[in-house]
Amino acid sequence: MTPELKTKWCAALRSGEYKQCRGRLKRANQHSASFCCLGVLRHVIDPKDREADHGDLTNRQLREFGLPHELAFMLMMMNDWNGEFYDDPRTFPQIADCREEKL
Repeated sequence: MTPELKTKWCAALRSGEYKQCRGRLKRANQHSASFCCLGVLRHVIDPKDREADHGDLTNRQLREFGLPHELAFMLMMMNDWNGEFYDDPRTFPQIADCREEKL
């Protein structure tokens, strides 16, 4: 991942402009949208991408974005899960802090 993309993504996570959701890249309705941390990355790269409403990032996208699969999995776990891996899901600012430390 380029330093510019990393900086832009972390700034977006800290901006307060994105509502956080769990379990998918983006949830949208007529009135609002919410994102997981990887959905924010996808939105930062291409705000008009309609495919971001469903599923996960593909292996091809991970390569294009310069995000190692293991790190993407860890970030997904931080965003979505509690229990075995993390006591509570992490907030976007906490995820941005981790992201800056890891790469």
